[in-house]
Amino acid sequence: MEAFSRSLVAAITKYRNIIIVIKGSPDPDAIASSYALSAVCGRMKVSSTIVSAKKLSLPENRAFVSILEIPLHISPSPPNIKEFDAYIVADHQSPAARELVGPLPP
Repeated sequence: MEAFSRSLVAAITKYRNIIIVIKGSPDPDAIASSYALSAVCGRMKVSSTIVSAKKLSLPENRAFVSILEIPLHISPSPPNIKEFDAYIVADHQSPAARELVGPLPP
């Protein structure tokens, strides 16, 4: 676990501003994973933004985000990636993010 932690910190600290993409409908696992990664980024002094192209469909997911004050940005349009150095896809089998337009390292 310690080697994984070092690898994660090394990967994150190479960048200054990371976009965290939730693919598909934001479910509790993806929301929590994204929020945890955002917290790790913050701890490493790396800025991050959590985005989703789809709305929170279930009332309990909306409550989860609201009660915990998770900064989740929802927009059906692709985000402007010019301000970001890299992206993270949490809780998904594929790191590819069709939600993003343009070159950005994962």
